[in-house]
Amino acid sequence: MGIYRKIGYGFICLLILTFLVNFIALFAGGASNPVFMGWLMAVLMSSAGLAIFFLSLDHYQKTDKEKKSQRAFLFMTVISVLFIGLAAYEVIAINNY
Repeated sequence: MGIYRKIGYGFICLLILTFLVNFIALFAGGASNPVFMGWLMAVLMSSAGLAIFFLSLDHYQKTDKEKKSQRAFLFMTVISVLFIGLAAYEVIAINNY
């Protein structure tokens, strides 16, 4: 198992923990606080983007770097940047709240 795969799985664990905190906050009444829920959504989106990036980087290193695998890695990088951009937008929206 490569180091990038371990990092990607770490971000997946952070993603699962964020889901659990979201559900606990939903039942405990923390969902009424928009700043708290906004930060949770920012952590959720950024950890998803970083997990996608590191797992696709690990997969790309294991391939023989053909044109098809380069396009797939580029596509997954664009998707991960989209998720990180959404997380940044959420943080900007929280700071303007």
